[in-house]
Amino acid sequence: MEERLSRQEILRRLTLEHQRLVDTFARLTPEQWIAPNVVGTWTAKDVIAHLVFWNRFPVQELRAAAKGTSVIYPEGTGDEINARAVASFQGWTAETVRSAFEQSYAELLDCVKTLPDSAFEADSLFEQALGDTVEGALANNTYEHWPVHEAQIRTWIGHHF
Repeated sequence: MEERLSRQEILRRLTLEHQRLVDTFARLTPEQWIAPNVVGTWTAKDVIAHLVFWNRFPVQELRAAAKGTSVIYPEGTGDEINARAVASFQGWTAETVRSAFEQSYAELLDCVKTLPDSAFEADSLFEQALGDTVEGALANNTYEHWPVHEAQIRTWIGHHF
């Protein structure tokens, strides 16, 4: 099992890292959003599309655990999963992808706020169904994941503009 954090601490971390990411988004011009090679071959828009997918995944996991079930992890390697996630947003504008990110963030907050108190208790039925703590399900997909890409985007901005 992973580290156990309170609901309030998880919400604080989500809020803090979300704001850092949004502050970096605000620095991007419309042209920068779609410029290639921000992270590998990805544009900033692609990076955000990738984050939308990984924001939604723990919400699915947590909602399933609340029902006593589990979610099947997507098939393929991490790179294959990420490529499919980014491809699912092809044809979307940067603004629409940003809106999807904000919607996925709102869903994360709502999910954490509405989890039963027992979800945060050691060895609860919730944890057994999840196979992890709430913190473990969320951290690597959200508030520990976002800073990695925020720093990459910020570095790219610094080197190119």
